[in-house]
Amino acid sequence: MARNISGKASGELVRPTKYASGVAVIMAIMRILKANNYQGNYAIEAHAYAGEEGGLLGAKTLAASYKAAGKTVRGMLDFEMIGYQPATSSNSGKSSTITVLSDPVSAMSTHMTNIVKAYVPTAERRSVSCGYGCSDHYAFYDAGYPVVCVAAYGPNDANLNPNYHRTTDTIDKLNFDKGADFVKAGLAWVVEVAA
Repeated sequence: MARNISGKASGELVRPTKYASGVAVIMAIMRILKANNYQGNYAIEAHAYAGEEGGLLGAKTLAASYKAAGKTVRGMLDFEMIGYQPATSSNSGKSSTITVLSDPVSAMSTHMTNIVKAYVPTAERRSVSCGYGCSDHYAFYDAGYPVVCVAAYGPNDANLNPNYHRTTDTIDKLNFDKGADFVKAGLAWVVEVAA
């Protein structure tokens, strides 16, 4: 599991939706696993990377070191901008909107879509293509590892947070109740992949 934690190289502060919402999901998943003494058959790691906007710098460094060491990675799950969840006509009556990026590994995307269907049936499920190295998961993909990324909305969606990369990306724009659905989906994914 991964999420970027730093702002731009220019020193931009960490913004809640763009950078911190995914970290919050990862921390919640790890807390639940620890509280239940969960031990998978495979190691579970949680990462937060710096330098996404500078070219996936932190993720590239770790992915390259794993590849050089011959480390096996069964799957890398990336949470991207999950906290901004505006009400729309398509998500009316739904507990949240979960968008699974359909690229770059379609089998992983299909697996995550099936997890969302099974474990978060109340969510609006969406699938969009990123088409480029839009988040840290691409660094692991480029190193040859299976990856998937989930977000509230895709990089070209009309409902993408209009505040990201701006000082108006503040904590009052986050919806923690809707973010809980990402914890459910992520927890199910981790348990399945680590089993």
